[in-house]
Amino acid sequence: MKPADFYLGASEFISVFIPGFLLTSFGLIVFDPVCKLNFTFFEWAILATISYVFGHLLYSMGALLDNVNDKFKPQKDDDPLLKLVGQIRAELTSDASPNEEIVQTKKKTINRYKWCRAILSSLHSEGYSEVLRKEADSKLFRSLVLPFLFSALAVWFCKGEWEIALALLVFLTFSFNRYRHKRFKACDIAYTHCIVLNQLGKLGKPIECDAEDK
Repeated sequence: MKPADFYLGASEFISVFIPGFLLTSFGLIVFDPVCKLNFTFFEWAILATISYVFGHLLYSMGALLDNVNDKFKPQKDDDPLLKLVGQIRAELTSDASPNEEIVQTKKKTINRYKWCRAILSSLHSEGYSEVLRKEADSKLFRSLVLPFLFSALAVWFCKGEWEIALALLVFLTFSFNRYRHKRFKACDIAYTHCIVLNQLGKLGKPIECDAEDK
């Protein structure tokens, strides 16, 4: 197994297990009178299983944050980097699909980031691995947002400890900002690699940058 594959696998597991474990742990703290545990090996096994299941639920729910992030993404459609990637994709898809309706359908189905990922997975494995590492980091912080939110609400309304709830909200804000930053970096790296591959002639005839984009 390559080190990069091990890193991605470990990051994927951590992105699922750690958020689930945090939520389960705060649940035990809040509902301690109901859930009295002696923490035997069997109870630890149950706790780990519940954490893993909750982690998958949080991971799936956290994917909804991508839609929120896209509405406040730092990159705009008039960004020179995105414009150049759009030109490259338009040139290649137009040649492959003369039918304009097919071209527009492909653009709506596969956004620029997914298109660049697909290109890198075929032509540049090192760049693709770099993008996946940034994605894995962003998913970890994304998965931490909901546990901090649920825990803050539970501590505040069930325990009345607003100081702890406020601290959890601070961690939530930090996790969301780190998630956005890592996701942006993944997109930026994917776009940059595809532009370089195009300029090197790996994607066909290179598309010249406008003077303002250089």
